[in-house]
Amino acid sequence: MRFRAWCGLLLAGMVAWLLAAGPARAVEFSVQRDLVYSSSGQLMDLYQPLSSPLGPARPAIVMIHGGCWAWGSKEEYLDYAPLFAERGFTVMAINYRLVSGNKNQWPAQSEDVSEAVWYLRRNAEVLGVNPGKIAAMGMSAGGHLAGWLATTERLEPGTGLSSKVQAVISYAGPWSLVKPMPKGVSGVVLIGCAQGLLGTWAVPARKQASPLEYVSATSPPALFIHGTADVVVPVEQSRQANEALLAEGVPSWITLLPGVGHEYPADDSLWLVPVQRFLTWWLGVE
Repeated sequence: MRFRAWCGLLLAGMVAWLLAAGPARAVEFSVQRDLVYSSSGQLMDLYQPLSSPLGPARPAIVMIHGGCWAWGSKEEYLDYAPLFAERGFTVMAINYRLVSGNKNQWPAQSEDVSEAVWYLRRNAEVLGVNPGKIAAMGMSAGGHLAGWLATTERLEPGTGLSSKVQAVISYAGPWSLVKPMPKGVSGVVLIGCAQGLLGTWAVPARKQASPLEYVSATSPPALFIHGTADVVVPVEQSRQANEALLAEGVPSWITLLPGVGHEYPADDSLWLVPVQRFLTWWLGVE
């Protein structure tokens, strides 16, 4: 669910990112595009730093696009993924199966994102990735799927590798498909998307697919980012998820963007700087 046309990163946002990142110099990185990572044939772009300012075993970020679970692609992160790779993160920007009529409905998406984490852990030694420092990041529907990786766990058959991540960044993600739902004409968007995802509007199915239902003391640290003028995914979604994590004793923060709707802000530093601060804190936690 993304409505801002791509026009590149603003200079102000880039400068703020570099300042927040501290004294470390940006490193060069390689990009491999359209690699298959899942048994369903889904593609990823893999960004690999050519040196390791964050240690020999690099932290990794799985970036998950938005789009109502029915459209969008990994290209959402073409501008943003490099900013993290040049700071020493291995970045995996992924596609996942998209809903089309009654095809590719839930739990197809959860299966694909789980396989993305398995891929990183299975290939951790070759990729130089720390399997214990994997974060998930997503916007809108991608925030929902990032939340799924943070609050649930699937074990890979044969290897026993976990799909659970160690940190999550959710930008305007609906962590509950039960409540609160938006009201009025705008509410049709999220409700319609969620019903298309599940193929039903039955409450048990909506609860089963809601990350909020699985929040526990074992959930990883989280950062929520949400525009206060979002009429597609209510800001209360992020507030209640943040509060639920805090109630379980899990470190969690929320950054509210005044006047911003269901989109990235014109000034990218408004969300990139909080993300950098969160990741810096997370990397310092053993």
